[in-house]
Amino acid sequence: MACPPSLTTDWVLAQFGKQLHRAQVRYRTFVADGRGGPRPWDQLRGQIYLGTDAFVTQHQPDRVIREVPRRQTQAQRPSLLVLFQRGRARERVVADAYRRHGYRMTEIAAHLGVHYATISRWLRQAEQGNV
Repeated sequence: MACPPSLTTDWVLAQFGKQLHRAQVRYRTFVADGRGGPRPWDQLRGQIYLGTDAFVTQHQPDRVIREVPRRQTQAQRPSLLVLFQRGRARERVVADAYRRHGYRMTEIAAHLGVHYATISRWLRQAEQGNV
């Protein structure tokens, strides 16, 4: 296959050998060896984080930012099970799960086995300080 004139391959192939044919063979082998190996994209969390748990936690925002996609702000959020095991008032945990960690009312309701309208009522009570 002919190479388009705008694409220069000389420098890249020179990294694999001095003879053109041998350099091409080595380049093809190099590319083939990379297939099937570990891919960094498979280790992404929240669509943008690539690093240790500590790194992800350090770079997570403290609050939900509406302009940032939900999956990106929730890469390291605690599970609802963990949040509700902390022994705080249920309405406060609901408010924390909803506002700080970005869980949807329907997700919280399903976890607690209640209707999402109940979650809405508990959120309102938490806002009013009735908890």
